[in-house]
Amino acid sequence: MKKVLIAYYSRTGTTQNIAALLKQTLNCETEEIIDLKNRNGFSGNLSGGVDALLQRQTRIKQPVHHPSAYDLVILGTPVWLGNLSPALRTYIVQNKKYLPQLAFFCTFAGKGNVNAGKRFLRLSEKNTRILSIQNNETPDKIKKKIENFIQII
Repeated sequence: MKKVLIAYYSRTGTTQNIAALLKQTLNCETEEIIDLKNRNGFSGNLSGGVDALLQRQTRIKQPVHHPSAYDLVILGTPVWLGNLSPALRTYIVQNKKYLPQLAFFCTFAGKGNVNAGKRFLRLSEKNTRILSIQNNETPDKIKKKIENFIQII
């Protein structure tokens, strides 16, 4: 069995919930990526969207788990304006040379998951599997998507 790490950023808890479902199914470790820039409230939401749109990095808390200790790292983020969150972008850039086999999941409210997936593939420079969860999907549909995702990774 592969040693798996799920590393994710979540501002509102939606992406964290999907990470928890994946963890429960895979029985693996998780790493929450902490953005040190305040993303709370209207101004935090606005700055997060602008930073994502401009594909900026941010300062993140030093991770506890090193990705090189794993066979597979599953990275997760919300989609902001069709882009990765700045925190996940930073994690990828800082750990790019240590990242083993990758998989990617994203949560989104409207559209933009396809663009975010393409940006992830370009940034990570790895061919990987992608799971997209829209915020209004039913628990049964989410469960089925996760089951299919786990089978292909």
